[in-house]
Amino acid sequence: MKNIIVNKEEEGKRLDSYITDKYIDISRTMIQKLIDSEKILVNNKKTKASYKVLENDAISIEIPKSRAATMVPMLPAGWG
Repeated sequence: MKNIIVNKEEEGKRLDSYITDKYIDISRTMIQKLIDSEKILVNNKKTKASYKVLENDAISIEIPKSRAATMVPMLPAGWG
């Protein structure tokens, strides 16, 4: 299980787009399927892919084991 807290600069992005930006090796389609199957929750609640993230939202991501081993988070812009 991966957990992400949304910061002020990231606020307002669609949930599926936000997660795709964080984990570039997972397609947006796969992210949308995970959201629909309640493998991705915002503040411990089911939501839609079109949800606009807010500052301090807690996003929980349960990635199937075959994908979890290859996940590589991206650094925020200007950090690397």
